[in-house]
Amino acid sequence: MGLLKNSLQLQGRLRHVAAALTARRGAATSTEEYKRRNYADNVSEYNTVIGSLIAQRSVGSWSVLACAMAIFVLYKYAYIFDQPPHFPYCFLDTVLPYATGLPYLLRDAYDDMILDGVQPVRDTFHSLIIGTMKGNRLQDALYFRDQMKEMGLEPDVNLYNFLISTCGKSKNSDAAIMLVEEMKTHGVKLKGETYICLLNALAATGRIDQVYDIVNAMSAAGLGLDKFCYAGLITAFKNKAPATKETMMKVYHVCYLRCGDIDSAIKMFEEYSRSPPAELFVTLAEGAMIGYTPRGMQVAQETLEKMISRNYFLNPRMGTDLLLAAAGERTGGYTMANYIWDLLQSRNITPGLPAVEAYHKGLKEREIPSDDPRLVNVSRVLDNLSFRSGPRRNTQ
Repeated sequence: MGLLKNSLQLQGRLRHVAAALTARRGAATSTEEYKRRNYADNVSEYNTVIGSLIAQRSVGSWSVLACAMAIFVLYKYAYIFDQPPHFPYCFLDTVLPYATGLPYLLRDAYDDMILDGVQPVRDTFHSLIIGTMKGNRLQDALYFRDQMKEMGLEPDVNLYNFLISTCGKSKNSDAAIMLVEEMKTHGVKLKGETYICLLNALAATGRIDQVYDIVNAMSAAGLGLDKFCYAGLITAFKNKAPATKETMMKVYHVCYLRCGDIDSAIKMFEEYSRSPPAELFVTLAEGAMIGYTPRGMQVAQETLEKMISRNYFLNPRMGTDLLLAAAGERTGGYTMANYIWDLLQSRNITPGLPAVEAYHKGLKEREIPSDDPRLVNVSRVLDNLSFRSGPRRNTQ
């Protein structure tokens, strides 16, 4: 680490000396000499250098890293001496692949680019921000974002996704939220990938409630949950402070149930304790419904029956999540969805609009008579919720 700091300090001092000498010598430097001492002199070559810095792997020794850094510094500033070295341009790319990743040099390469009067393009900034994301350098990423704006280049949704991911790697969820608000302010439309990046950024700091809000927003927007979303949920539970035994139990349950191993999930549930919390019942019931297998639907209903028998009851959020999951059953008698709806109605709980919409759609698909009391009741609740929420855009 001391070697890296000393090298960067040396590089900074050399840059200042070089700038001073350049100011004094001015036009005395010939075009041929400039080409010999400069490792890049146009945007294409700078993009190549930036790509090389980003692509490095940890495959070399510290001595090779020191060699690569020395070449990067001296080849740029060797004109301070009377006889600059005659290194070919490609020599940098020959040595760098043997060094470790060099994201901390991206800022230096960018500064050199500006000093040489080379105008960065959009692709340059994309590469720089991707590199800072890989190197976990949030401040550099935000600096490049600001520089991009100063040059009249507005960040697009993909670049914002990279920035939000960098916030997650840096465990700075507040900055991630700020970037999303900035997107909305500038009219940049959020994509499914944006939600996933934000979910994982919040999960990195264990902000479970906000992670749930994103999951609900994705469901309301008609975006399905994929393996990256579930990975983010697991990470959120893992990073929640303080960590408890029941937190880890929920993580294990999600893993078992996503793998289809219902029996292992049940066994762990039964061995956990004599009084598991209501959230663990709901986790097992919701996970058992994955795939809508007869065995899974049976386990889900039995789990809720055990929960009720122990005087645990569903709250609006739990009920909405379970009803939304059960309403996706396309075959069968819709027993589980009806059971959850009846549980909520018995306690005067109205689930969220997405869950009621999905349940109503499932009932209509089963060719229930239009005057069926259950269908009439669900239709009335749906109309009331739709009226309160106002007109909605078609998300299909």
